[in-house]
Amino acid sequence: MAGLVWYRSDLRTIDCPPLAEACSREDAVHACFLICAGQWKRHGLGANRVEYLRRTLVSLGERLVELNIPLHILHCDTFDEAPDRILELATRTGCTQVHWGREHEVNEVSRDLKTRDVLVKAGIEVHEHDDQVVVPPGSVRTGSGTPYKVFTPYRRAWTVRASESSPIPRPEPMCGPRPEHPRIPDVIEGFEDFVPLDDWATGEDEAVEQLDRFLRGQAGAYGENRDIPSLPGTSRLGAALAAGSLSPRT
Repeated sequence: MAGLVWYRSDLRTIDCPPLAEACSREDAVHACFLICAGQWKRHGLGANRVEYLRRTLVSLGERLVELNIPLHILHCDTFDEAPDRILELATRTGCTQVHWGREHEVNEVSRDLKTRDVLVKAGIEVHEHDDQVVVPPGSVRTGSGTPYKVFTPYRRAWTVRASESSPIPRPEPMCGPRPEHPRIPDVIEGFEDFVPLDDWATGEDEAVEQLDRFLRGQAGAYGENRDIPSLPGTSRLGAALAAGSLSPRT
């Protein structure tokens, strides 16, 4: 059987629960990403962010090719078109299961509910995973099962939950032929006016390397230097965390 991994804000192969689960369950795995230019404009995404996302997709595509997993780039204007696009791809590739990471924003939740409904009606299983948070929302509760009202005991319970899990390694390559490199556009229409982005790590390998450099160097003085603009006192990994090329558990 074949499974489909729908990438969103989790553009990585290390500590990616949807990818790891699909690779462990299926004989073949496909991956996809939806470029939704109209929706991105509604959400106020700028050219710099979209170009960074595009470059991260290029890096992800290279890593997936090494795993013998093709990355399909789909285009739609808004999220309203997403259910049909995902169903069409799953049907065309013979995927009987679709995996994705939960997003918690309003429009994204609505999109996922509609997509789940369309896929289930077509006989395709849907598996949602928590891959954008350290601890799933609402999972930290008191002994009686109610939400915490005081921060300190909540923090202790959260720390315990967070320590119970560790990052998932990159899956082993799937059996089968090496796929073609994904057809990612050189620029995304409507988002051409971006600035040089060389100072930001692009892709999971660069992000992990930058994290290692920060932990070996500036992290020790982070509390003192983070608010001094003339010093490189921060990790500069916010963009990688937003795009998901770096897992919050890493």
